[in-house]
Amino acid sequence: MEPVTPENLLNYINIIKRKTIGELKSNGCIPSHLNVENRLASFMTQWPTSLTTLIYGDVNTLSLYSLRLKIIQRYLELLLDINSDEFNRGLQTYPTIKHRPLEVINEVLKILQSEIMMPNQKIKANLFLIHADSENLRNLIYNFRFIGGIDIKEVIRLHPRIAMRKYQTMLEIKNILQEFNISKEAQTRCFEIYTLSPATIRERLEKAKNTPDFITYFEHPRFLKIIYYNKTATKRLLNLYNSRKNCVSLNVLSSSNSHYEAFQKAPGDCFGKGKDTVFFIHQILQNAYTARDIRNSLKKHPFWINVPLIQMKFVADLLLKKFSAQDIFDNCFILLYPWKKICDVMYILNSEEVHQLLPFDHLDLSKITNSQKLSLMLYLLEKNHYFSGNGVWIESKNKNSEIADQNESNYYLK
Repeated sequence: MEPVTPENLLNYINIIKRKTIGELKSNGCIPSHLNVENRLASFMTQWPTSLTTLIYGDVNTLSLYSLRLKIIQRYLELLLDINSDEFNRGLQTYPTIKHRPLEVINEVLKILQSEIMMPNQKIKANLFLIHADSENLRNLIYNFRFIGGIDIKEVIRLHPRIAMRKYQTMLEIKNILQEFNISKEAQTRCFEIYTLSPATIRERLEKAKNTPDFITYFEHPRFLKIIYYNKTATKRLLNLYNSRKNCVSLNVLSSSNSHYEAFQKAPGDCFGKGKDTVFFIHQILQNAYTARDIRNSLKKHPFWINVPLIQMKFVADLLLKKFSAQDIFDNCFILLYPWKKICDVMYILNSEEVHQLLPFDHLDLSKITNSQKLSLMLYLLEKNHYFSGNGVWIESKNKNSEIADQNESNYYLK
């Protein structure tokens, strides 16, 4: 066989695509005795032993390019049970498969089938996997190993696109998530986060930390859904606020379009998500109480899922500066009330007016516990509403100013 010359490279298209193997043998570019079909097929190592014919027809009438394609097609037919239509659709979608080295295709398929244990049907449905780098795949399997405690092989079976991610990029993303204290559970709820670029993830996490509605969900197991669908979530949040719907939930911000549209079109300020509310309180109380106990306590209030989480977080952050988690759990309804109203009753408790409003004679407020103080505050908050629960509402004329005051975070405990 003649050595490859610069002229051969300049005539690559002519040699590979236009000239037949018979012509190349006649010109001396290929030794006349060489079985080109078997030579190319030898790079593929998983041929069935019972196979007698690789390519039907006279090989010498085909170009090297056409022969390569036929060998790739035949190999995928035998390994993946892929038919001609599926193969042709795959070439149209991923045309660079035509130029992928046969040995690399073979190695990648071996890893996918034997080590990752990916079903053939899954490979057929994701033919881009043939483009994967075998060395990179091994780095993911043996060095990266886990995402949130889940074997990377299982993750790739669920989300094949991750097999295309570079090992170094995956490491960088993992380090960013650790830097922002994103839990392993949150990562297992959104494996897709590893398909974004590290720069995008960092930018969106930084933005989320400065967005009050997003930071409320920062420790939620599904928080990364907001990061992955960040543009959608941000647009939805603005639209909902413009529609005066403040009880947004993580589910609404990151769910399907049909679910979001149903929420948006529903009349009034819709209910929030009870699970999000319970999880949030579970977190601020330092996981000291079970979600069931918190829910059982909260659901006694008729409007417990009508209060925006961002308002509850604002109130909780300030109350925890003076009151313990136990105090707040004993009076968890207090988290449902606007901070301005809480400040008003705090002022009353510290004034002479309090004895006129409380039904107790000779009560020494200096001797009551913080928990009892919160109970008295709840009493005062609901007294004018006949203990109906309506004290949680912000009067319409003060609603905008209340929200603005909360965003400024300039309240203080008296």
